[in-house]
Amino acid sequence: EKDFFRYEKISDRSYLDAVLHRRFCEMGASGRIFGREETIEALLSAKKNRPIAIFNFRQEKVGDRCYIVHYMTKSGGRLFFRTSVWTDETGRLQLFFHQASEMKIPVSLVEIDRKKQKRTGYPADPSAGRFPSPLLFF
Repeated sequence: EKDFFRYEKISDRSYLDAVLHRRFCEMGASGRIFGREETIEALLSAKKNRPIAIFNFRQEKVGDRCYIVHYMTKSGGRLFFRTSVWTDETGRLQLFFHQASEMKIPVSLVEIDRKKQKRTGYPADPSAGRFPSPLLFF
């Protein structure tokens, strides 16, 4: 998932062709549906890394060759809940579906530093009341 925020990957047409399933579609945070070619063109138009932090990452195998990924991102002061469906039909994982929805409630965020194997927490806004971590939503 992080590769979709890294310029070296999203500027590589052959990488995008390989990793996006031929029937890929995305429901963007804008509420629009994007097909594979629209998504590739949008990613190729990026000029640098996309400054997006990932939190509360969770993946689960839901079938013999199917995985679902849930995570949250923070960008420009906005928080999004993202879901991706990955399939392995050809011996390589491919992204089949992606959806991003803006969060309107405060939640606790957990970032994992893979190098240090350390979890860093970002609590929900206490003035808005207590909300469970989105990890409890699924």
